[in-house]
Amino acid sequence: GAAQTIETHGPYQHGAGFPAVNGLTPLTPYSPNIPTSLGPSTLMGPAFPGVFASEFGCSVFSSFESMAPTLDPVHWGMHGGAPPDSCVGVFANTCVGNNTMAQRNYPCDNTILTYFGALANWNASGAAAFQAQLYLCMLGQALEMKSDIEGRRSTNEWGTVTWQLNEIWPTGGWGSVEYGTVDFTRGQVTGGRWKPLQYWMAARLYRDVAVLCGGDGRCVIKNDNPLAPLAGVASFAAVHLATGAVTPVASLPVSLPAGAGAAQWTCWNGGNGTACASPATVLTAAGCAAAGTDCVLVTNVSVAGTPVADNIILATIPGALTLPANPAPTLAIGTLASGAVPLTLTTTATAMFVHLTTASSGRFSDNSFCMFGAASRSLTFLPTDAASFDPDLFATTLRVEHLAQYWPAVGA
Repeated sequence: GAAQTIETHGPYQHGAGFPAVNGLTPLTPYSPNIPTSLGPSTLMGPAFPGVFASEFGCSVFSSFESMAPTLDPVHWGMHGGAPPDSCVGVFANTCVGNNTMAQRNYPCDNTILTYFGALANWNASGAAAFQAQLYLCMLGQALEMKSDIEGRRSTNEWGTVTWQLNEIWPTGGWGSVEYGTVDFTRGQVTGGRWKPLQYWMAARLYRDVAVLCGGDGRCVIKNDNPLAPLAGVASFAAVHLATGAVTPVASLPVSLPAGAGAAQWTCWNGGNGTACASPATVLTAAGCAAAGTDCVLVTNVSVAGTPVADNIILATIPGALTLPANPAPTLAIGTLASGAVPLTLTTTATAMFVHLTTASSGRFSDNSFCMFGAASRSLTFLPTDAASFDPDLFATTLRVEHLAQYWPAVGA
């Protein structure tokens, strides 16, 4: 019979928009794929035809804490605070000039343009501008890879490997974890800081149980655990960004055998996954704008009242969301105990894509999450080496970022 493709390689979303040793110069956006395009409602599991994705990725910068210490402050900006180099070539360009960011591999202009829109000043530099640019860049990578991974998991894909785990220097690379060599390079932490994408993969994208929803109104609940069936409840609700108010949309029982590839199809508003209402119809029925600028869909799968999977579904790009301008996040820091530092984060209004960063080595129990309305959230910081943890360094370098802090303040 005809040969069957069982392995795929790529694609790779390269950064572009600024002359650099890698990446094309034109400032060209790409499809944001929001909401995600899901695959056909076909049978899944090892008994059915499928593929293995050996690698694919999206280029990205690292945090201000990683990038800034290796640059002179006059170059704190994604365009280097200097005239652009003259770069010619195809994949590995030859660049003539003195712009330090031309040597930082892939730029990030097209990713920011795709998910947020045009910046008021693409050449802005300084600590505040660089922090905003790097936050938007890393969030953009997470959004691109989220839609890609969710689309793959909605098909019979046997395995999914992302390119790549960690950076090999503080640059515009492909990693979901920053460069982690501390002995020679200022600003780095042992093991590397987790970027938003790494937290998203750990929290939901690469969990055995996942709930995925697409732009045609369909959703699929997956159980890839080969050892245990799944019996629980899936819920869908619209959250109003201005107030944090929750409007229930649907609830349905979930019953799946052990995986891998066990799947149950439904819709944003329930049902058996056929003749689904459009996202616009579901949103307007919940009192939201049809375009989804003022609401997001939240999904949850629970077993005996305990959440086992969740997701936040955007109907439009984050740059089009209408958000409270100042959620005023405050952070209470506890004392290290049992290898963890307890934290309590409080907001007065909706804060989207809250991300915490510090100069201390370690990771947060969760990060790059959304808080709706006036809310409080408990989490922990897990030092790489609790014995050498410096509470003063942690407290004085801890930063809390969120979308409204940078957008549309740095936008057009």
